[in-house]
Amino acid sequence: MLDIYKNLIYSFYPKNICSFKDSETYINTKEYLLLRKTIDYFEKQNTNENILSILKLKINDFEINDKSLLSWNDRCLTYEINIIENSTLYRIVINLSLIIPFYLIQIFQNKINKKNLQWLDYPKITNSDKFQNITEKIASVIEKDLGFYKFNNNYTDKIISNISFEDITFGQFTYFNAFFKNEKI
Repeated sequence: MLDIYKNLIYSFYPKNICSFKDSETYINTKEYLLLRKTIDYFEKQNTNENILSILKLKINDFEINDKSLLSWNDRCLTYEINIIENSTLYRIVINLSLIIPFYLIQIFQNKINKKNLQWLDYPKITNSDKFQNITEKIASVIEKDLGFYKFNNNYTDKIISNISFEDITFGQFTYFNAFFKNEKI
């Protein structure tokens, strides 16, 4: 399965061209131009707003915020639900790939100052079952109403060594980066 994904990735990211040492060549490759065309298409279609309205309609017991950054070359739409319990912020982050119909739901937690909501530490991924009901409901909506499939978490950190992208150097680029965004999970 990884070979199929890798071949798809190679159609959006040029192989063996350093994105910051040879940026002029990189941004003029057919792969990069296809990536930008894909991101631009979804941005012009207001896809993030349409999907957000579906999520809000189906999951109306929480406030859902659009955190998509397509202008920053994110390859996914990102939505977030914030839940504060005591002095802990839980963020349920939903990433929907624009390249392939896959999604990821991740839960981050960190300590905060409740008065001003200032972070007291960096967010960490948690595997807490505390939000299992809401994540299952979100997954159901994403799969049944939007037609996305759950991305295999075992692939997120797998490296594609001959691709660089923006500030991600060769040997650091992962399947998560290819299908979703630059940030490290």
